[in-house]
Amino acid sequence: MQDSIAIVVIVALMFLIGVLLWFIQIQLREFKRAKQTEANRHSQEEAGRQSAISSIRVLARCVVEDQIEYSEACIRLNVLLDAVLPELHAVTPYDVFARVSRELEAHPTHLARNKLPLKERRALDLERMKIEGRYREEILQAAKNLLQEESLVAT
Repeated sequence: MQDSIAIVVIVALMFLIGVLLWFIQIQLREFKRAKQTEANRHSQEEAGRQSAISSIRVLARCVVEDQIEYSEACIRLNVLLDAVLPELHAVTPYDVFARVSRELEAHPTHLARNKLPLKERRALDLERMKIEGRYREEILQAAKNLLQEESLVAT
């Protein structure tokens, strides 16, 4: 009788050990999957960051080479810097991008701009050109500095 009880206890313990090992295996699989998901997310974030850095450098080069309207560059650089290095918004000379962007916030874009009468669009263009002219040297200097900014060197 004691032998049969011992056998039942041993079988029950072996079953329990098997269930625990199965549970550990599931947990380990989930841990590995979560770790891989985190690594993929980090890789995608870094790829996005590097893409934004590349875009910043291209835009800055276009400003320096006078290949883009300064207002357009300021709006785009403001958004990109906010995504990559938001602390630069408050640093001279880079704060000029945010200042120009704020001054142009009320200007309609795309379809809304196209719906405006020609006279209003011309008035907005004139205002935009005045803003660009007022900040021209600061924008140019900031763009040149961006091309030298160590924190924007692609890794």
